Amino acid sequence: MVRLRRRGVRNPGHPRLTPHEQAVWRSFRAGIQGDKGENAVSDILNRSGLPVLHDVILPAQNERTTQIDHLFLSAAGIHVVETKRYGGELTGHPEDERWRQRFAGEDADAAPRLIYSPLIQNAGHCRAVYALVRLVDPAIQVEGSKNP
Repeated sequence: MVRLRRRGVRNPGHPRLTPHEQAVWRSFRAGIQGDKGENAVSDILNRSGLPVLHDVILPAQNERTTQIDHLFLSAAGIHVVETKRYGGELTGHPEDERWRQRFAGEDADAAPRLIYSPLIQNAGHCRAVYALVRLVDPAIQVEGSKNP
């Protein structure tokens, strides 16, 4: 038998979490939101009638791998799609490695969240796809981020 005893009265809508628990919760919540975004894009691409692949893992530079959310084939070539479902306000230049994310109501002095640029991320995906495609036919176009 387990007996639980509450100490003090907490607002049930705002449990007190340790900083580590808060970080784990934010990561978990972000993963759920990311999955929702990827599933929405997958549904659209699947209904397009074009040949499409989802969640593709390819070799990348330095003996690493890269995970690509969606690839689809059209008359123009192979399209590489990176899906993000971010909230708040994002600021950054296409050549910046990190972008800033802020949410409405945050203290102006609060440190911004830095996120890896999805453009640079997708450019790496395009390089990985092209590295494989050029072995078959270098004339095949790989469409996605053209930056960095």
